[in-house]
Amino acid sequence: MLAVVVIGTIYSSQQQGNDRQPDSPETSISSSDGSYTGASVDDPGMSAITTVFDSVVDGDTIRTEAGKVRLIGIDTPERGECGYNDAAELILEHVAPGEKITLLLPDGQNKADKYDRLIRFVITADGTDLSLLQLQAGNAVARYDSFDGYPSHPHEREYRAAQLATAGTDRSVQTTTCAAR
Repeated sequence: MLAVVVIGTIYSSQQQGNDRQPDSPETSISSSDGSYTGASVDDPGMSAITTVFDSVVDGDTIRTEAGKVRLIGIDTPERGECGYNDAAELILEHVAPGEKITLLLPDGQNKADKYDRLIRFVITADGTDLSLLQLQAGNAVARYDSFDGYPSHPHEREYRAAQLATAGTDRSVQTTTCAAR
């Protein structure tokens, strides 16, 4: 069933004249060479709003003037788990309360999750994709995309290629820092 959805998505994007076709698993972009920078305000097929960053809830959820936002495509440790503080602090190293950020919603993505959090790519003023940042730092696993039965997003293959952390059998996130302990 998943293969049908993936093939249908590829076919649909080709039919719409989309210049960027999804990477095959063999040609996924490696983040280690710096060639992939994540979601961007220039991405086609995205609606964007600019808002003000307020605070960090955890490594994959923030508060903004627009409301609580869940970062698309990643999962970080929960409160009390190893790596929680590292993931939360990394966001604050890249955006401070009061700074403007851009929230991007890809076409076809759910607007909010079951907790009424907005689901968005979060891009800082300097163009940093916070989801990709967490993956490259080893603080997150790529999750909640078409590989897991959720709506696809245009960067899911690159996010999975950038992932350094691992998922535990209980779906917990084993960050690279915690794995080294």
